[in-house]
This record gives sequence, structure tokens and C-alpha cells, in this order.
Amino acid sequence: MTYNFDEVINRRGTNSMKYDFTEYYGKPEGALPIWVADMDFRIPPEVTAAIQSRVDHGIYGYTETKEDYFHAVAGWHAKMHGYHVKSEWMVKAPGVVFALGMAIKGLTAPGDAIVIQLPLYPPI
Repeated sequence: MTYNFDEVINRRGTNSMKYDFTEYYGKPEGALPIWVADMDFRIPPEVTAAIQSRVDHGIYGYTETKEDYFHAVAGWHAKMHGYHVKSEWMVKAPGVVFALGMAIKGLTAPGDAIVIQLPLYPPI
């Protein structure tokens, strides 16, 4: 499948943190937002179809992750990085900011110093 990474999509006026909150986060108007995790190209049609399938179902109840998810994550780490992660070592988190907060709470004590490299995602 081919993807068009050259298509320009105007995201201003969509409540995009990247474009519509530049000044709110203390950056000059017109600053070029070069983010890591907020891309400016469309997601693959396969992802859109999977999301649309859930929307068409019409029920948004609680869900859970089965063991195959953790096996897939462990397999990806083995393939991409050459290290092996056990499923029982993994913990799901609703997002990066939440996970980072929980790691800090779990691995530090009040008064400990934490090094954070700049630039970084504003909520961190």
C-alpha cells in the first residue's frame, strides 16, 4: 500500500495543541512546531477502517486487553531492539504523560531530582 506523506493538511482551527495553542504555551506566533508524536499526515486507511468499524458498532463499553496484545508488544521489542520482555513485566497506561507520572511516583521519593531533556512535549 502507498501513502501520501506530501499531502498538506491544514490543522489550524481544529483545537490542535500543535498549531492552535502555540502562544498559549509561550511560543511566538508563527513558530514552526516540529513535534515528534503529532504528525501532519493522514493515518493509514487500515487504521481509519478499524476505528470506523468500532464507530459503526455503536457501543462504547469498557474493553480489556488480552494476552496476545502483550505477546505482540514483546515480539516487536525483540525484533526491533533485540531484547526480550516478558508479558508480566508490562503495564498498560492510558497515555505517555500518565505513564511517566506513575513511573516517577513509583521510582522516586519526595525531594529526589529528575532530569528532563529539552525540548519536550508541553504537558510533561
